[in-house]
Amino acid sequence: IRPFLRNSIACLAFGWFTVSICYYGLEFNAASLGNEYVIMMLMGCFDTPFKLMMYVFAGRSGRQHAAQVYLRLALLCLILSGVPLMDHITVFGNFTLKTILVACGRAFGGSVFALFYIY
Repeated sequence: IRPFLRNSIACLAFGWFTVSICYYGLEFNAASLGNEYVIMMLMGCFDTPFKLMMYVFAGRSGRQHAAQVYLRLALLCLILSGVPLMDHITVFGNFTLKTILVACGRAFGGSVFALFYIY
């Protein structure tokens, strides 16, 4: 195998592995954020528009740039969700800001996962 192809495969495999670990970690831990059915509905409502935006963004700016932006936004959401203050801020009635940030981080991660899987 040529060195360029070997490096590309290694980078793609590492990215795919880390994004899948993050995505499934958030998916399996979602029940601890409240009512599991409502949380799954919320995450599904975030997931579809984020993936559609990712396809448009990847088509216009390139998939590497889109993956970098979405991974950084997912990281930002996950870091902010770890701040203890986020548990006490209520948004939209019964959702905490932590729940919204975790749903956004999962949606960004799922979009990058789909981008790695398709391209």
